[in-house]
Amino acid sequence: MTILAVGTCMIIVAVAQRQWQAPSFLKPLLKLGQRSYEVYLTHVFVVLGLFNLFVVVGKPMKAVPVLFIAAVLLAGILGELVARGYSEPMNRRLRKRWGVESKSLGSVIEYDEAPGQEKSQIAV
Repeated sequence: MTILAVGTCMIIVAVAQRQWQAPSFLKPLLKLGQRSYEVYLTHVFVVLGLFNLFVVVGKPMKAVPVLFIAAVLLAGILGELVARGYSEPMNRRLRKRWGVESKSLGSVIEYDEAPGQEKSQIAV
């Protein structure tokens, strides 16, 4: 595992330094990566639905690879819908309300204004 982690880090560093742009055939995979959190949150609904279908049609083992591909595609589509319909609009509203430069994290926190000044409290 350590070799795999170090190798992955080396690839990331090389790609970042060269500012590599993915070829167009990898764009769907990149989009899936951008929506990975929404896919993570919603994939179980797709998996359970497809598993139910698998059981109803008599558990055909030859259909398992097709079900895996369908699960990835449908989870990606559902993740995109959740991102467009909820995550991104909510993100825009929160950034507009709190501003990109906001130091508030949504609770009472203390932070230093600047060197030499006293600490402030922010109540949200």
